[in-house]
Amino acid sequence: MLNFMIEYLARAYLVCVVVAQLGVLQIIAARRRLIGLAFADYRARPKLGYVIGGTLLVGSYIWFFTTYKAIFQPGPAGAELTFLFAVACILSFGITFTIAEARRWLAQRRDRMRAGSDATWPFMEEGKATGVFAGRPVSFGIASGFLFYPERGAEPYPAICFLPNQSSQSAEGSQRRHLRLLTQELLDVGFAVLLVDLREGYPSYPEVLALVPSALSFLSKQPKVDPDRLGVLGLGLSGNVALRSASTDDRVKAVAALGMLLSGAGARPGLDVLREMTYLQAIRWAGFRQRERLVLDLAAVESLSNTPSTVPTLLMWGAMDGLVSPQERAQVSNRAFVTNSETSSPSSGERSALLDIRIVPEETHMTLPQNRNVARSTAQWFAERLKHVA
Repeated sequence: MLNFMIEYLARAYLVCVVVAQLGVLQIIAARRRLIGLAFADYRARPKLGYVIGGTLLVGSYIWFFTTYKAIFQPGPAGAELTFLFAVACILSFGITFTIAEARRWLAQRRDRMRAGSDATWPFMEEGKATGVFAGRPVSFGIASGFLFYPERGAEPYPAICFLPNQSSQSAEGSQRRHLRLLTQELLDVGFAVLLVDLREGYPSYPEVLALVPSALSFLSKQPKVDPDRLGVLGLGLSGNVALRSASTDDRVKAVAALGMLLSGAGARPGLDVLREMTYLQAIRWAGFRQRERLVLDLAAVESLSNTPSTVPTLLMWGAMDGLVSPQERAQVSNRAFVTNSETSSPSSGERSALLDIRIVPEETHMTLPQNRNVARSTAQWFAERLKHVA
């Protein structure tokens, strides 16, 4: 049984270690851009994390050793210090996770207050006030969505089937903004856009394979849409769906996948997942077993070899993606025999010219679709591949 010889010194030591470990965690969070450990947003200001972490780390030791000089006299035994250090580890991680989760909750609440409503769909409710969106709700096959037409350009319009990476039930303000951003960029270059509403989440496999074909069938029947110029855009896991559909549906003339998940990436994320989300979010993410099954069943990377050589394909990831590692991205590049900004080109050929892999600096899995330059370049990529001029 532990016997603390100097109780007040033991309490002070515990506080010192907790604060010092909080400082170390902030330095780690700043260095690796881990929002799940951060007390503030260090992605754009990593020096702030170093300042906060260094202040806590150095300050704790200065406070302890200048205030409690009894530490230099015989005091707590080694077993007691080890016990206090272990307790401090638990407390420091608990405090860090709690602050990070509270910061996320406050940001989410702020997003909702700015939007003026907790309702994330339909977008037309916002369009009534802003005039940005003039879409209409539609239903097709196993899903529903919203159809938008551009304000300029000649009919019939080329069209994009846009698959989000969140159901409408779980989408937050930031997700709503990036859907609006991408949709608006596509509209600006003259595309009709069918934004699919994953209201109930992803259908199970193999039902999910009917999602894109049913959307394309709906688009093909619209008088204002050119059925010979149809593209598919998918975010996250929906990128896997889009890529798989392009390999089996000859109506797809161009396909883009932003932040597509690779085998194992969505099921068992490592420490880098804290770049994307808080600890509680990571637990929920890892607990979504359907994602793991869909990634494996869709076999999107394997479908690259089956995709017709005439279908232009864009794969894009953030350089700091915490769910898809650089090693996995390199494997895709080598397997597809393409030139990648991060790997050398093993060969060249017709497929290499049609498969475009882009790595966006400083972006993570979640922030990639929120980047205006990414949205604009994706829209322009579709415009060039579908032979559409704004």
